[in-house]
Amino acid sequence: MKKGNLLKFMMLFLLLGGAINASAEEVVCKTIDFTKKSAKSQSYTQSWDYDGWTLYRAANNNGGWEYIKFSGKGVSEVEGTITGTAPIADEITKVVISHNGVDNTNDVTVHSISITVADNDEFANATTVDAEKFDISNKEGTVEIIPTIAWAANKYYKIIIPVG
Repeated sequence: MKKGNLLKFMMLFLLLGGAINASAEEVVCKTIDFTKKSAKSQSYTQSWDYDGWTLYRAANNNGGWEYIKFSGKGVSEVEGTITGTAPIADEITKVVISHNGVDNTNDVTVHSISITVADNDEFANATTVDAEKFDISNKEGTVEIIPTIAWAANKYYKIIIPVG
C-alpha cells in the first residue's frame, strides 16, 4: 500500500520587486518561512493559517518540522495550495520558492508549480503563471516564477503545487 504523498517543502516564499529603486536591486516584500513554526497543523485535509497565508493539503507535524509536507493519507494525487489572506501592497517582478527537496520514500513527483494572481480573494478573473523550469528532486533548490509583465500592487496570490 502506498503511503501518502510527502513533499518536504521548507518553503521560504519570496516576492521580489526588482524595479523598486534606481539600482534595480531586488527587494523582498513578502515571505513565508516555515522554520519559525509560528503555527501548527497535523491535518492534510483541513485548511490552516500560517503568517498571513492559508495552507491546504499541507502539515508541519504540529510544529515538529521546520518545513511543510503536502500529502494525504491513502491518496495518490494531491493539489497543495498556499494562498495569501491579504493583498500584497507592492508590484511583483519575481517569486522565488526555496525548498529542501522531495522525500522520495513514497515515490513522489512534483507535477508543476504555478502562481495564480487576482484582484480579490475569490480569485475571479485571475491570471496563472507556471514555473517554466524546475527540478525538485531530493536536494535543496529554488524555483523562480517571473511574469512577462510585473504584477500590479494590491493583488492576491495563490501558489498551487500538485504532487503525486
